[in-house]
Amino acid sequence: MKNTYSTSEAADKIGVALRTITRWLADGKIKPSVAVPMGGGRTLWRWSEADIAKARKIDRTPGPKPLGRCEMKAAIYARVSTVNNGQSPEMQLRDLREYCVRRGWQIAGEYVDVGISGAKDRRPQLDRMMDAAHKCRFDVVAVWKFDRFARSVSHLLRALDTFRVLGIELVSLSESLDTATPAGRMVFTVLGAVAELERSLIAERVRAGLRNARATGKRLGRPRKSVDARRIAKLRVQGRSVRQIASELGYTRSLVHKTLANGAAFRGANAAD
Repeated sequence: MKNTYSTSEAADKIGVALRTITRWLADGKIKPSVAVPMGGGRTLWRWSEADIAKARKIDRTPGPKPLGRCEMKAAIYARVSTVNNGQSPEMQLRDLREYCVRRGWQIAGEYVDVGISGAKDRRPQLDRMMDAAHKCRFDVVAVWKFDRFARSVSHLLRALDTFRVLGIELVSLSESLDTATPAGRMVFTVLGAVAELERSLIAERVRAGLRNARATGKRLGRPRKSVDARRIAKLRVQGRSVRQIASELGYTRSLVHKTLANGAAFRGANAAD
């Protein structure tokens, strides 16, 4: 939007960390003038110059602390795919708890998915953790291994991008990587480049397949569905609603509306009479 800024841009202009400004929003210390609903109860804020000037007058809290022995809140996430072959999340939880104690982090919550595949992007406890992340309940997410958090690179990168916007770090205990260090950021940059290459290759294969299909005379798109226009017209004349007609004939309501609107149904019914 013209003459407005994103939250991260506003943080740079105000001179505070992104984590600080998101907490101001969560605590109700400031409310930007432009709110864009994003679905799922979430809001995208846009900041005007007046909003930024008002935010500069708020008492500053310290910026983000380094991931060392300091008072940071950590969320622990663990997952096991099956429960019948002796797998238990306790091993992951024990190691992660000990790690948080060594780093001096306060454990804000433990989120454990049991018997759920990592190939699924939506998991009950993972969704609960992401919701807590948007409410700034913690500063860092600790996982035992990256594949416990996400199996696909695309899912991992989407989550990392969300955490980056919220000012939250991700730490993997087994790989000894975290996004607060230069080495960790480099690894995730490489993963992002690999994912972008993968998306480009998939798109090129799709385009090549479409070109080949057109060259061989294949018809693309959704197959046409035969419509009994006369029956639609008769049911409509009998006083049936569009919803009732669609339910009885197995059509969508939009298809019934379209058939009635172009007059084909009534012409077919009149011809039959």
